[in-house]
Amino acid sequence: MAGPDKPRLVCVDPRDTDVARHAEVHLALKPGTNLALMHGLVRELFVNGWIDEDYIRRHTMNVEELRSTVEPWTPQEVARTCGVDAQDVRRAAEIFGTSERVLSTVLQGFYQSSQATASSCAVNNLHLLRGLIGKPGSGILQMNGQPTAQNNRECGADGDLSGFRNWENPQHVQELAQLWNVDPATIPHWRRPPTPCRSSATWSRLHPVPVGFGHQPGRVTARTAPHPRHPGQSGPVPGGAGLVPDRNRAVRRRGAAGGRVG
Repeated sequence: MAGPDKPRLVCVDPRDTDVARHAEVHLALKPGTNLALMHGLVRELFVNGWIDEDYIRRHTMNVEELRSTVEPWTPQEVARTCGVDAQDVRRAAEIFGTSERVLSTVLQGFYQSSQATASSCAVNNLHLLRGLIGKPGSGILQMNGQPTAQNNRECGADGDLSGFRNWENPQHVQELAQLWNVDPATIPHWRRPPTPCRSSATWSRLHPVPVGFGHQPGRVTARTAPHPRHPGQSGPVPGGAGLVPDRNRAVRRRGAAGGRVG
């Protein structure tokens, strides 16, 4: 951030962080007003023509509905709702709307606040309106979980097969084995994906250095197929998923013990 060709940085954070101190624009909005701010930024793209009409026509839908939704959110209204300066809203939108390449990182402040899903989708909308999806040097990093829940699984490191491959598709398993240069038998496709709490340890024993990206969401269930190394055994695979946690039972136990239920 201190080099001669440093990027233009916009920080959206109520706190005075190190990132905020290096930002060209720091939008220290009131907690819980993320969506109002995002609507205001989207509106500025429409108003100033910082959108890719051809990309929008070919790759999106319902753009006029979006336009009408954000129309009330002028910089002045965003400033009143979010507690930021209207000119800073314009400056942030100008940076996003006119930069050749844009990288957005979205962290837990969005996901654990009011209207989190809509706010996160609004970040995607900004990139869609600019036609930046798939453009070199641009991207959206929606970091929506702990390392084992999100980041590791994107490279196939916690029990999910990378590249959106299917556990029960032999061709997918074979392809992945070829890419990783491993024996297909070492890829644990003989059972469904493990539960999140057990997946990292199980996968790391089988594949210490996985590569790739993406994941294939799977149902978290126990499977009673024979184990490949223990054909005589059935039931949950030894060292594998085990039974699906019963959250409701855990809640009932807390209630029975005098703890708060909910």
